[in-house]
Amino acid sequence: MHRRHGEAVRRVLKEAVDRHFDRIADCTVPPNSLLAAFLQNTFQPEEEASIDPVRSEGPRVPGQAPGMFPLRLVLDPDRGPWLRIAGLGEFTGTHLTLVSHLKPQHDEDCAENRKAAAHRYVPAGRLGAKGKVRQHAKRCRDDFAAAYECIEGSRPDVPILVQSRPQSGYRLDPEARFVDAGSIDD
Repeated sequence: MHRRHGEAVRRVLKEAVDRHFDRIADCTVPPNSLLAAFLQNTFQPEEEASIDPVRSEGPRVPGQAPGMFPLRLVLDPDRGPWLRIAGLGEFTGTHLTLVSHLKPQHDEDCAENRKAAAHRYVPAGRLGAKGKVRQHAKRCRDDFAAAYECIEGSRPDVPILVQSRPQSGYRLDPEARFVDAGSIDD
């Protein structure tokens, strides 16, 4: 359903841009709007598209949008299970409790300045019933991938935010950082 919706949104945007390009070119489009993201993705020259000011400290990962990575996250327990990922959107649902449960381990690994490969996995059994944890991880990945696809036009090459390893458990993307709500704007 999300994929069909994303394709429909892309199709409508493309048709509208094609039909009204002369009017769009003469106006200022808000930089954090869906239209701006679509226009930048569609009409940005190749040499400019390879520049990534947000992730300039390392190589770009194929299939990941510039400006979105490394992930900047806001988790607000006062709003229930609610997560905001800069450049990707806001997410709600009980499956996000998995992110809440993985956050303390992630924060500890970040505070200890562990390299990405050394970030630890949390065994599924410590996170709750294994079947429920697996279901929450799948739902998180599906939601994030669907949002990514709506923006980028393709599925991400790797799971966004929630990582897993057989026999080890789950962890959050080691490059992701939790930030204050005021420090990101979408």
